[in-house]
Amino acid sequence: MRERPFGREVELAELSRAVQSRRALVSVTGMAGIGKTTLLQEFARGGTECDWAQPEQPWAETSAAIARRTTRPLIVDELNPDSGPQLATAVRQQSRRPLIVAVLHRMGLAHELVVRVRPFSAPEGGAAASDEPALQAFARYARRRTAEWRLSDQNVASVAAIVAQLGGHPLALRLAASRLGLLNESQIQTLLNEPFELLKSRGGDLQSAFQTTWTALAPELSALLEALTVFDGAFTLAAATAVVEQAVGSQAADLAPLLERLDDASLLLSERDAYRMPPLVRSFAAAAAGRVRAQAEAAYVDWVVENQAALDWPAHPSQLQQLSTALEFALSHARNDEAEALFCALAPSHQHQGSLATLRKQGTQLMAQLSFAPSLADTHLHHAITEAQVVGVASQRMAFESLADRYASAHIAAGAAYAEGLCGFDDRARAWLKDTEARDAEQRVETIYWAASACAYVGMPEQALSWCDAVTATQVGRTPHSAGIQAVQAEALLTLGDGTRAKQLIASALQRAETSGDALTAARTLAVRARLLQTEHDFAAAERDARRAMSEFASADACVEAWRTRLLLAEILTERARLDEIPDMDAHTLELGPALRVRNHQLSVIVALHYEQFEVAREQLLHASAAQRELPDGDSRIANRVLRFLINGDADSHVERVLSADETGLACHLRFVLRIARRRLFAEPVINPSYSPADVQKSPATLHVGAAARWFRTPDAAHDIDLTRRATMRAVLLALVEQREAAPGHALSAPALAAIVWPELEPNRSVLGRLYAAIAELRRSGLSEILRTTKAGYSLDPDLVLRRE
Repeated sequence: MRERPFGREVELAELSRAVQSRRALVSVTGMAGIGKTTLLQEFARGGTECDWAQPEQPWAETSAAIARRTTRPLIVDELNPDSGPQLATAVRQQSRRPLIVAVLHRMGLAHELVVRVRPFSAPEGGAAASDEPALQAFARYARRRTAEWRLSDQNVASVAAIVAQLGGHPLALRLAASRLGLLNESQIQTLLNEPFELLKSRGGDLQSAFQTTWTALAPELSALLEALTVFDGAFTLAAATAVVEQAVGSQAADLAPLLERLDDASLLLSERDAYRMPPLVRSFAAAAAGRVRAQAEAAYVDWVVENQAALDWPAHPSQLQQLSTALEFALSHARNDEAEALFCALAPSHQHQGSLATLRKQGTQLMAQLSFAPSLADTHLHHAITEAQVVGVASQRMAFESLADRYASAHIAAGAAYAEGLCGFDDRARAWLKDTEARDAEQRVETIYWAASACAYVGMPEQALSWCDAVTATQVGRTPHSAGIQAVQAEALLTLGDGTRAKQLIASALQRAETSGDALTAARTLAVRARLLQTEHDFAAAERDARRAMSEFASADACVEAWRTRLLLAEILTERARLDEIPDMDAHTLELGPALRVRNHQLSVIVALHYEQFEVAREQLLHASAAQRELPDGDSRIANRVLRFLINGDADSHVERVLSADETGLACHLRFVLRIARRRLFAEPVINPSYSPADVQKSPATLHVGAAARWFRTPDAAHDIDLTRRATMRAVLLALVEQREAAPGHALSAPALAAIVWPELEPNRSVLGRLYAAIAELRRSGLSEILRTTKAGYSLDPDLVLRRE
């Protein structure tokens, strides 16, 4: 059964009405690759008898075909735009035969009806329902490549992102879908940063299609299109006029018909009272741009600076994008006065979705080019703090110090203390706090908030409360930081052991933050409440709050705070003895201080011990020891806090034994620490700390396994563990036993193990989740010291004595 062109129903209906009404000339317009020929072929197959004129034939033959006395429509595909005068004469000479021509843009002839062929409607922001035309078009093209391919809940997000990046352009969608099989949807989405490189094919090259269109444009149209590439998003006729008049010289009266011709060609898309350039068109035209583009950039900066005061920038994403783009152009042209004004307008809205990354880059450029003016001090301070939240404080330390040199204010010092304390540079944060106290004359609420937060970060709860007390209850109710100040007070009280007052303040802070829509402060308050719940041993609720806070921080691009909350979550999960669920604690590229690094490495030791990755545990202990040496003398208590909790003994001596052990003694020492830790975590009797690690190796362990792994008995167990009614655990254990017999010391990866247990299922995330649950249950049933987990996968202890009965 032949597929109809999904999403072209409106254009087919327009063609049918035009033919039925005996229109003399119908122009089907659009750029190359947009689907004009496909539309005309479908129209001809839809029941209307049509004649075709070959595009290669001489005009005399086409003219003769037009003049034939018949009522059947004549379709002329890919008509040469220079044929306009001849076509006008031919149309006047015949009155009965409808003429349908496929052209780049309208011919401007009398009685001409224009049917525009647009790109398929593309989803906004990469989100879409599966029945949208662009997604259905991609699915149809994909099935031609791979008959089994289907649009599903698993791939719809990636497909939506692909069609959004390609702007719904039909040829681009077809070429992208043809890559399926060699690449999956996510890989295609990633590689589309260079669409003209990826989408090449002998059956239709995207670059060639765009070049054909560009070459066919009249010089005034190509110059106009080049100038309009400065607009990243929608723009009005007035905005286009302001830019183009200075860059190209076109007056407003001349511009409207030119924009209409670009709209006919699908090189611009009209939207109510505005225009928008499709992403692929903008990318191609910007790459081909020359002198006109540079002139247009300068004109664009002038227009934005002139109009920014009249526009509500923070409320409109498209206007924020215009402001950010103008700032980029101003920086590239070294127009520093305009750049200052634009940066000041943009910075207060830096948390707006999509603008933060650009703001960081532009702010860094601006600070390199400018000497700070007094009016910019607060703006640059906010930028430096934002940078600290995203990548750590070290990259912005010069900005803090430069501001402090120029403006000796408590406000600057408190902001720097906040950022340093957030990132774990406790000694530097304390130095900034001393500077803040020495200059405590401003008493700005924001200064108090930053100083109090810094005190809470570096373990100075009394000073945090002192700063918060500087704001009366009446002032707190009127300030934008009221919820944040209450959250800091709650954290300080929690540190001092006053959980009752802390709980009241947390409830009030959450209500204020949610009422004002302050997602970041709400996330910070949730993290404090998670710590409170942790002290109350309500670990389930603490985990829920920590996960919510971590998600909010990640959404706001507050990477350092997200990472701090990840450490909190790891501690909570450790105390719940659910180590399999500890997330990745790698700091990646974050620039963090020794206080946070020690905490990270100590928690990483727990994870490594749980998975019996003793080399990793030793490496993390070395890192923790190195980071501890960077701490001030008063902070040494942090270093071994986690290990002391685990082994309930002399942590320092065990750490020293591990660090000084040779290769043969390493596993012995770490297994001893692990054994004590597990007994502590699972609330079992704690081994006497004087127990010698050498005793761990007195005799090899023996595991007894019944037929078909229906039961097993561990060395320390007094009775058998029955697996008769636990099929998944039985299958996992049997696979590990057989692997141990066939190749001792060799591990089975999670997908390989899942394929043995469930040979009929694909090892997807759901299947692997069932596998991990079964492994965790086997550990809880007594195999915790026998079942090994390494980077290679799962295996039984190679030193184990295995007896199958």
